[in-house]
Amino acid sequence: MKIRDDVQPALETKTLLLRPFSIDDCARVTELLGDSRVSCTTLSIPNPYTTDMAESWISDHEKTWRERSKIAFAICLKKPEQVVGAITLMDAKCEKASLGYWIEHDHWGQGYCTQALEAMLRFAFEDLELPRVNAEHLQSNPALAT
Repeated sequence: MKIRDDVQPALETKTLLLRPFSIDDCARVTELLGDSRVSCTTLSIPNPYTTDMAESWISDHEKTWRERSKIAFAICLKKPEQVVGAITLMDAKCEKASLGYWIEHDHWGQGYCTQALEAMLRFAFEDLELPRVNAEHLQSNPALAT
């Protein structure tokens, strides 16, 4: 895919659309990250999570896309189109890019993170031509028990 500096693309999987966040997503992001079961599975998302935090985070995405310092996608179900999480590639302009993601608690264990990760890794390696992408997990992540 031809990558434009001014427009972040959308990515698709079998059941998901990974698209740029819009300011209209603030309420949904606040709702999802207000669930401590979600925020506690991340390294840097505070709880409680406020609408101001969501607005600040989302309003920064266009700039960080252009800089390639952070590329965040909303993880959306295709039908009905609904934001259920996020996946972010940090430091996408250097050789030490890293991934982070979170998903709504009601959608855990359904393979959505796997689909989103596969799409993001294809994008990182094929379109951005990154040599390496790192990811870590918290030992307390419930997915590790399965």
